[in-house]
Amino acid sequence: LNQTSQALEDATRAVELAPSAASSIALSYAQQSNLDLESARSTMQQANTDNPENALVLARLAELNLMLGRTRHAVELAQKAVSIDADIDRSQMVLGFAALAQFNHTTASTAFEKAISLNSSNPLSRLGLGLAKITAGDLTAGRKDIEAAVALDSNDAVIRTYLGKSYFEEKRDPLAADQYSIARQLDPDDPTAFMFSALLKHSENRPVEALQDLKTSIELNDNRAVYRGRNLLDQDRAVRGTSLARIYDTLGFSEQGIREATKSLAVDPANDSAHRFLSDSYLHVRRREISRVSELLQAQMLQDINLNPAQPSISATNLNIGSGAGDVGLNEFTGLFERNRVQPAISLLSGSNNTRAGEGVISGVYNSLSFSLGAFKYETDGWRENNGQDQELGNLFVQWAVSSKLNLQAEISSRETTEGDLAFNFDPTDFDSTLTKERDHDTQRFGLRYSPTPDGDLLVSYISSDRTEHQTFSDIVVVPNPAFPPFPPPFLFVPGDIDISRDDDGTQVEAQYIHNFDTFNLVVGLADAEVDSVITLATTPPSLLENKTTSNLSQSRSYLYSIIELPENVDLTLGVSRDKYEEDPTDKTSTNPKFGISWQPNEQQLVRLAAFRVMKPALVNNRTLEPTQVAGFNQFYDDINATISERVGLGYDVKLGRNVALGLEATTRDIEEPTIDVLNNETIFEKREEQNNRIYVNWTPTSSIAVSAEAVYDTYKAESGIATQNDNLPEHVKTKSLPVSFRYFSPTGWYGEITATLVDQEVQRDPSSTQASGEDSFRLLDLSVGYRLPKRLGAVSLAINNATDQKFMYQDDSYREFRDEPSIGPYFPERTVNVQFSLVF
Repeated sequence: LNQTSQALEDATRAVELAPSAASSIALSYAQQSNLDLESARSTMQQANTDNPENALVLARLAELNLMLGRTRHAVELAQKAVSIDADIDRSQMVLGFAALAQFNHTTASTAFEKAISLNSSNPLSRLGLGLAKITAGDLTAGRKDIEAAVALDSNDAVIRTYLGKSYFEEKRDPLAADQYSIARQLDPDDPTAFMFSALLKHSENRPVEALQDLKTSIELNDNRAVYRGRNLLDQDRAVRGTSLARIYDTLGFSEQGIREATKSLAVDPANDSAHRFLSDSYLHVRRREISRVSELLQAQMLQDINLNPAQPSISATNLNIGSGAGDVGLNEFTGLFERNRVQPAISLLSGSNNTRAGEGVISGVYNSLSFSLGAFKYETDGWRENNGQDQELGNLFVQWAVSSKLNLQAEISSRETTEGDLAFNFDPTDFDSTLTKERDHDTQRFGLRYSPTPDGDLLVSYISSDRTEHQTFSDIVVVPNPAFPPFPPPFLFVPGDIDISRDDDGTQVEAQYIHNFDTFNLVVGLADAEVDSVITLATTPPSLLENKTTSNLSQSRSYLYSIIELPENVDLTLGVSRDKYEEDPTDKTSTNPKFGISWQPNEQQLVRLAAFRVMKPALVNNRTLEPTQVAGFNQFYDDINATISERVGLGYDVKLGRNVALGLEATTRDIEEPTIDVLNNETIFEKREEQNNRIYVNWTPTSSIAVSAEAVYDTYKAESGIATQNDNLPEHVKTKSLPVSFRYFSPTGWYGEITATLVDQEVQRDPSSTQASGEDSFRLLDLSVGYRLPKRLGAVSLAINNATDQKFMYQDDSYREFRDEPSIGPYFPERTVNVQFSLVF
């Protein structure tokens, strides 16, 4: 009756008064009910010492070892129990769940059937048999066995939850909802049923109600997000791959999603679900591309086999495909059971300016193997002349669970890009009508995860990259010598074409070890990157220039992070990294301290503070295993390689009741950006400064309405120097924005959104700059409507951005992100209309 404290007290007293195998087993169950599995295992270890030949004690000890992830030891204990007494059903049951953990459903079925023959009244054996059949691909037969388990013990909330999952998998949602409701009534302190109910309601287009259930599950789990069921014998791998972030994203509450993900990672940095949670939460957050795909990489490296598709559009960085294309996360339509099957999914888009996009993914699981094969195509003419682009992506991901401890994976991806002048440099008429860029990028990745203990994980990643870029434009600029006189030089434009080609061959090797202790965790890593480049520059006609140069880049990194749990709900982050970067003429070594503190005085409030230093690493595919955040503050921005930055941040989040969440964050970044002085062949580190202050409010006034608002004040300053005087880098950009969104969701499947955004911006450049300075203010209205198909088959949507067709001037982020891959948007001075359709079979 959920009187766990009293049961623990009584069981402890019984062992003290009359130590025996039976009283020790009872005490271990009481300790398990209080989620103290280590104490339960210690109790049974002592009982095993006192009763070494007691098969029941061995079987119970094997069960606890399996719950704690010690699969091999659990199997050894269970086999010893069988050798002493082959007629104990619990030993066979443990062998069955251990076989499931080792991806062997055939052995598992045999063990569960033996357990049932010995004791047909044990519901857990029947549950295990059902899970084994579902894993083998027979969902109907497995569900019937779980129904039989419920019949044996109708008051077991955990088994009820599993029956709800099986109904969910069969797309019998009303029956699933009934089982989750019963499970919540039977055990209102178990967060699992609330989590599954949240996923069900989100799939039924009830995200506000889903958020309330998700909040309850977090509150019941010590204010940490839940990623698996409470039947700890089952690994629940499929559930850990579900995207809880999609609930927050659907509502437009991305900041709340980021907070929950980073809180989970503070407790367990080896939690693949929390890494995927954070990656998905970054999907619509500006200037988080490196961190987003790095979190995705870490999730992939730590995950077990699963059916979640590896979408090419999600794995790539800076696609610049605008709003709509690639937005749908196909993994939100996947199931809650890991089972042998193949699942295809497609997403199509058509819109203004001859915009067309399509993505197809087929993923599958077979025993200890999983795979995902995908392709993405996007093309558009853009919103002005020479603003078009063509993107083609392909991806193949394969994973093999060699054992419960060893996991191997390989991934091959390709990307072909053709684009014009995409950057929006304040004046919409300021662009190069002759500029064309072509890029081909092929990567191969191999990964290994070895888990020698339940608390330790060793990751090894190898990435090989071959990237070629070809850039052409007309009007050759001839600058007299000296190149940088005290006054603007008399530039001479000579008719002709300039052709620049670059070929980069790179490798990146990383190793990381993660260990969780009782009150702190450690993340230790090493990384090494090498890139060989060949740059060819030519002009035609006339042949003014013909030059080929080679260069080599190397960078080594080492780092250590630790998150320490202190009293009063305080998490202290301490760390340090050391980077050495070499690329002629740049030679820089940096030691980078990390400090962060997160304090949760109660369930409603969270206070965060961080200060850290970062050297932007050279990443051959824009991703790394190194932690991307400190106390929830992002570390990696899309800066130039070897950029040194120091960031200080303060954040405060508060929940005002069940329906309102408010947060504010203030940060500064002091930046030293490497700039090449060509005349003297030396690197000069020029100073930049960024400040970003924001406040957000999320409100769910009813079960079908979500309102979000955010005020952002973003400033950028650059000292006068080579980049500001000769590369058109702005000296000062100040942007204020206020987006307010109203979203409506109907249980019938329809949803709609209205977003109004106020923007005010000032841009100042050096007088010698060829690009515009000035200021502008504008108001935008974005509209969308959509429908979720029944049975989780997909969705269809219509989006109208800048519905009133406002014309304005705006400086996008291309000046401070991926200089050779501009980051466009999020605002365009033209009305665009897109229709998107997603289907999961």
